Amino acid sequence: PSIAQAVQDIESSSFLPGFRLNAYLVDSKCSVPDATTAAVAAMTTGPQKHIVFSDSCSAACEAVNDALRHFQVLQVGSGCVSVSL
Repeated sequence: PSIAQAVQDIESSSFLPGFRLNAYLVDSKCSVPDATTAAVAAMTTGPQKHIVFSDSCSAACEAVNDALRHFQVLQVGSGCVSVSL
């Protein structure tokens, strides 16, 4: 519910006038294979994604980061602490 509220708050503000925000949630299960599969599936279906808010599991963040490079999409996450990121 908090993500939906944040999206609504941004849309209702003058921060991004004329833009529509959508949030798509997937479960990485904090594992490399599941995170990679979820990220690739999300990037290849539905509307174009411009940014990904990452998992808090460093191994999953690393894997998703590598996959997202192919799509030229930025991953943002405060919980990823891997030095390779």
